[in-house]
Amino acid sequence: MKIHRVEIIPCIMPKEDKNWRFALAATSETGGWIVRITSDNGQEGYGYASAVPHLGAGYGGVREALIHAFRCWWGVTLLP
Repeated sequence: MKIHRVEIIPCIMPKEDKNWRFALAATSETGGWIVRITSDNGQEGYGYASAVPHLGAGYGGVREALIHAFRCWWGVTLLP
C-alpha cells in the first residue's frame, strides 16, 4: 500500500466559553488541520494537527510543516 493522496482541511473550532483563559494564552477559538490520507487501494485515514501558538506552532506554521513533511518524507504533494 502506498500513499496516493493527502488533503489538509482547515478546521477552526469556536470555544464554548470565549472568555476561558489559562496562564499562557486566551483565545476564543482553536485552529488546526484535519489530514485525510488516501492509499492507492482507496483506504482512507484521518488525523488532526492542532495549532498551538503559545508554544510556537501557529496556524500557518502547522500547515507549512505538514506540507514539508509529506513532500520531503513521502514524496507526496498535498491537495489544497
